Amino acid sequence: MKRWILAAMVALAVQAAAMPASAAIQEMRVLAVGVDDSSRKAEDKALDYARNRAVYLAARKLGLPNAHEQVSTFTPAQFREIIRGTRVVRTRREGTITYSEINVTLVDEALRRALKLPPAENTVPEVKMRGILLLSVYVGHERAYLWEKENALREPLVTEIRRQARGGILLPGGNLQDLRLIDYQNALTVTPEELMPMFSRYGAEEIIVAVLTPGAPGTMDAANVLLRRLRPDGVRNELLEIMPEDSEETSPVRLEKAAAAIAQAVTSIATATAEGEQAIQQDATQIPVRFAYTVPKEFARMQEAIRHAPGVIFLDLPRIALAQVDGTIYLKGDGEGLKQALTKQGVIVTVTAAGWRLSVR
Repeated sequence: MKRWILAAMVALAVQAAAMPASAAIQEMRVLAVGVDDSSRKAEDKALDYARNRAVYLAARKLGLPNAHEQVSTFTPAQFREIIRGTRVVRTRREGTITYSEINVTLVDEALRRALKLPPAENTVPEVKMRGILLLSVYVGHERAYLWEKENALREPLVTEIRRQARGGILLPGGNLQDLRLIDYQNALTVTPEELMPMFSRYGAEEIIVAVLTPGAPGTMDAANVLLRRLRPDGVRNELLEIMPEDSEETSPVRLEKAAAAIAQAVTSIATATAEGEQAIQQDATQIPVRFAYTVPKEFARMQEAIRHAPGVIFLDLPRIALAQVDGTIYLKGDGEGLKQALTKQGVIVTVTAAGWRLSVR
């Protein structure tokens, strides 16, 4: 089963690399090495190297003679702005050395801003979709499941989606037409063109296939979720890693945490700004925010408070992590009234040099 997942993810990486990138986003593939007696620490070191290397390579592509010196002065906040996400394509462990092939997605505008360069001419903003159809795949010991009753992810994910998205995410009926188009065997390879009948039938602008590979009970192995984001204009892949709190965490608890993380990520994608709202947002007050939370329900609570606060036009959440989410509040007027409204809802607002830090404890 692990070979099945790895082979499919490599195929997806090749497919994604062959697609034309958005003018505002680029993906760099980096071969990284991490050395440590602990395989997890070695993987973390390789990931850190890949992030830094990708930013340097992107800066060098802009023709800067001193790219290394400039990138070495970037702050952690600047790196967080520039790096949109990472995707580990494959890893290999030999003794204390871990070799990783990692795709790093970078935001061009943030990189140019950090390098004090003018915006690129004719930059096309990334279009973020609203209508999401969500399918779930559970990778079991012997095979994967999508429509089958053995798909242990489906019920907890439906519960979390209904709680967090409040009907904003479409869930498939699993009728005969759906089964003819996608099943567990082609869930990782099916193309948007092959799913066009589902786009039309559900009125979706994007179809997300969430593939969960659970961590082994009794270990500290993370659960891994591949989000296959299929749009009529191409495919994007994102990877979530959900760590257990301890090795004794039960399988049902791990499953619920994975479902909550998937629902949070997909809800954030679904509520991202649509192209028609971009002109309105250009004239709005923009407040950078960072959500700090321990459990997903705390994030959902803060998100709900913002969206229903007076004067808020939109909440954009392009950067998704499990315990920390960065975004931007688009607001009519200044932020003082919003701050008071959030405080009344039990949200703690801490003003920092980078923007607002929001928490509930």
